Amino acid sequence: MDIVTRQKLIVLIQLAKADHEFAPSEKRMIEQIAARHNFPQNELEELMAGNGNIESLGALSPLKKREYLVDCLHVIMADGKIEAQEITFAQNIAVKLGYHKDVVTEVLNKWPRIDDVDFNEWKLA
Repeated sequence: MDIVTRQKLIVLIQLAKADHEFAPSEKRMIEQIAARHNFPQNELEELMAGNGNIESLGALSPLKKREYLVDCLHVIMADGKIEAQEITFAQNIAVKLGYHKDVVTEVLNKWPRIDDVDFNEWKLA
């Protein structure tokens, strides 16, 4: 089992549930991300039914950290509604990844041109 992907999916599921509504579009986005990583569907369904713990995210490579945060923002955007709870959750994840929390707002403001964001400028010292 891929522990990194499992942990990412736990984060994404909790993010999708942060506004107390697990929208079908958010579920589909998470399923697409899981499929991209060849994560077993039955294990994904177990994660969606339960509550996993978010562990340390600091050991990821810079590229994986960026991917992690971008996947979080894809889930936020999936249902077309950006809720305050989702932003706060994503900001907390950004900080755990070593970014300043305002990178979330920066990326969302430039959506879908996220390649215009230099994530290195948002790293915490």
